[in-house]
Amino acid sequence: MRTFARDLFLSQNLMPGNTVSKIKQGVEQEHFSRAYQPIIGIPIPIQQTAQGPLMLADAVGAWAIERMGGRVFLIPLWPFPPHKHMYHSLWPLVQSMDGLLLPASTQGAHWSIHWHQRESRPGPQIWSLTWEMALMQLATFIGMPILAIADGAEKWNVALGGMIQEVPASVSPQNPLHLRTGNAI
Repeated sequence: MRTFARDLFLSQNLMPGNTVSKIKQGVEQEHFSRAYQPIIGIPIPIQQTAQGPLMLADAVGAWAIERMGGRVFLIPLWPFPPHKHMYHSLWPLVQSMDGLLLPASTQGAHWSIHWHQRESRPGPQIWSLTWEMALMQLATFIGMPILAIADGAEKWNVALGGMIQEVPASVSPQNPLHLRTGNAI
């Protein structure tokens, strides 16, 4: 008889919407959020300026990662010359992350211009981008989740062997694309 009374008491006090039930759910959710916080890497190309190194990061992306319970891992990409062991150098870094965020570029110059000229004019302006491309390739190779936004997606496409097609002058805001409708048959 005592077990029946205890079970009845517990079932009434742990009903959904009950204060005891809400407290228990809150404790479980808090414990879960502390138990696993994925580490999300954000590559940050570093530019050398007259005042010293300049790092521009995606603050909104970092805020979103933290808001969702993840940990931000800023990856500074110094303008060091690439070498034949580049992937070996990046391997421990990639293994320490659970995901990769490739944000829209914060740089003024368009990166694709430098990328197309990398063979004819190698130098510090392309070195950070080369390391970033290698990081993308390695993360893709191991199956890491990647979120690529705007030209971050363009870079990822190029890193995996895709091409960049420039928008023709005829398709610009001044000359909008006109679609013809009708039956072609």
